[in-house]
Amino acid sequence: MTTSNPVSAQLVRPKPWLGGLLGFFFPGLGHLYVGRAAAGLSLLGACYGLSAMIIAWGWGRTAWGEILVLGSCLALVLVGVMQPVVVAWHQPEQVQLRYMCWPVYLVFAIASAVVQWTVPPTILSHTGGSIFSVPSQSMAPTLSRGDVIAVDQSAYVRQLPVPGDVVVVRVLLGAPAEPISYVRRVRSVIAGPAPNDARIEVAADNRDFDTPELKSLSAKEVTGKVTLILWSRDMARIGHRIQ
Repeated sequence: MTTSNPVSAQLVRPKPWLGGLLGFFFPGLGHLYVGRAAAGLSLLGACYGLSAMIIAWGWGRTAWGEILVLGSCLALVLVGVMQPVVVAWHQPEQVQLRYMCWPVYLVFAIASAVVQWTVPPTILSHTGGSIFSVPSQSMAPTLSRGDVIAVDQSAYVRQLPVPGDVVVVRVLLGAPAEPISYVRRVRSVIAGPAPNDARIEVAADNRDFDTPELKSLSAKEVTGKVTLILWSRDMARIGHRIQ
């Protein structure tokens, strides 16, 4: 009579392709899948640490800064994808640990997504900023539709915009009037008796989107200065400073 070995029944060998796929979509999850939990958590922390430094310190405002940011992002992606693949490829069958199961992977993925969408806004809020999604091609080629940008809402608390600034304006349009936000470039500033009485002349970089309602605005309608591209379909523009 033969008896089954309870340990050997739990032996598993991770699939290399699945480790790489999980690591591509969720930093660190591929490492967790192949049994390298500490490495996965370290990679996750490195990814969000880099995101925090890009936002808080303005990395990417120079050519060398852009190279540093893109190189760091590429290195993290390669580590997150390739290391789980290599480990799984060369790893013999092993005892399946408690955390090597789909419920844990799901919790890890959800936590990763939550951190991804809460860390940047939290950092920006502590620095007087907010996040805005560009709604159209009105600022092309400076900004493209769908770009996610950082807006410094404290930039004009003590001073007026200057010509050349890219700003977010909030105006009342339509009937009934509803507040709508746009991104425009400051062309000129006409000072008034008080800072809030100044008139700000703005225009779209893409002149096809210029409208009479958005040419001359009050200083109160300028809600902040655009400072940084946080995300773009053109990956090379992520982290680029808006001058």
